[in-house]
Amino acid sequence: MTAETLQEIADRIERAVIDTGAMEVESAQIGEMVMDELRKVDQVAYVRFASVYRQFEDIGQFKEIVDGLGKRKQSRKPKV
Repeated sequence: MTAETLQEIADRIERAVIDTGAMEVESAQIGEMVMDELRKVDQVAYVRFASVYRQFEDIGQFKEIVDGLGKRKQSRKPKV
């Protein structure tokens, strides 16, 4: 992932926070925004971030995230 991509992600998250109009935003909301953005651009970075952010305690939680990525990818494939 390039520095430019990271900056674009940060800019989108910042814009989304500003657009809420709220004076304060929960860090959990920002964490979810980061996960959503990473899922779109770099699945490995997403899994790494999710494992720390969600404080995985066992391999089952890790597997759920990875399996979810596979399901999402399959649902986007065009049907032949």
